[in-house]
Amino acid sequence: MTCDVCHADTPAPHKAVINNVYYPHVCQNCVAGRVRQPNDAAYQRERGKDENAKEILQPFNRDGTPNADFVAAYPQEAKEIIGEENLKEF
Repeated sequence: MTCDVCHADTPAPHKAVINNVYYPHVCQNCVAGRVRQPNDAAYQRERGKDENAKEILQPFNRDGTPNADFVAAYPQEAKEIIGEENLKEF
């Protein structure tokens, strides 16, 4: 039987009330709170950070060298901001 909360194909012998909702078939991980729920605020922040990590890339590292991640993510903008002569090493 699958868990009603995380939908994992694990034994779900427990009954629980999670976020004011009754679930008749819940696995041990969900009962213990080890599974992040999609409506959990911390889960949403973590997921948003992962999905939008590219948005906060800076063109230069702290030491003034070009940021390789920025160059890989934004090649056209890197040519304009960093300059083609500085990108030859990438």
